[in-house]
Amino acid sequence: EDEFEAFSTAVLTAFHEELTDAERARYMKIHEPVRSLAWYDEGQIVATSSLFTRELTVPGGAAVPVGAVTAVAVLPTHRRRGLLTAMMRRQLENIRAAGEPVAALWASEGAIYGRFGFGVATQIAELRARRPAARLAVPPHEKAPLRAGIAGEHVEAMRAIHARVVPERPGMLDRPGPWWDERLYETESDREGSHALRAVVMDEQAYALYSVRRKWDEDGPAGDVVVRELVAATREGHAAIWAYLLDLDLTATVSWELAPSDEPLWLALTDPRAVRRLVGDALWVRIVDVPAALAARSYAAE
Repeated sequence: EDEFEAFSTAVLTAFHEELTDAERARYMKIHEPVRSLAWYDEGQIVATSSLFTRELTVPGGAAVPVGAVTAVAVLPTHRRRGLLTAMMRRQLENIRAAGEPVAALWASEGAIYGRFGFGVATQIAELRARRPAARLAVPPHEKAPLRAGIAGEHVEAMRAIHARVVPERPGMLDRPGPWWDERLYETESDREGSHALRAVVMDEQAYALYSVRRKWDEDGPAGDVVVRELVAATREGHAAIWAYLLDLDLTATVSWELAPSDEPLWLALTDPRAVRRLVGDALWVRIVDVPAALAARSYAAE
């Protein structure tokens, strides 16, 4: 723990960021020093990698322990010396020794991790819906009982919905302890002109985390509803949350950068073309213990 400062500075330097007081407080909640690796050159940390201890839903609804790879960085002065390769090999050994049959990560660069046995396991869709063209073909039958406000005030309700959905969605991660703080974390620069993160909740059914980036142009209000997360346990909840987001005043678009690739919003509209969809890779997975990983999931046939 006493090397946290040097470790974090090395990571953020490689990602062209700075270790601010806010970032320090944020990472100290989730960082696991005992699961972190570092290369040293004359006492200075020049390369890093780390793991988070999480659980991953696999097909059939089982949850398997997963080594969630993070903080993989090599300073520009020490690239192409084999440091990354050595760290990844050691890290995979550590994951297997911990009894985690799967390693997973989000790849900052797509060309790196295939060398270490990782492959694309899930996809995301970047969505952008145009208002007022984006209208639900079948609106909610009656006014849904929604609550909305500052995101931090609705954590318990969102936590219950998220926990209900996780076993039903392969690729989802559990969200214990400080991970809700991490999900709600934002800085002024993160907002890019939007208001503080808000939540809209339909109890026991669905919720969304969102903010609105205010804008006016020559035609009038042109704000953007920026969705961070939308989780629905029921069709009714899914429809109710989207009806709310698509009907916010003074806005012209609704955007969601990290939507599931199978998000069905576009199929639920009167005009499917009112939503633009750009599909890309999301979670990358590496099977570390083949028998344990494949035995944990269910199959549709023998």
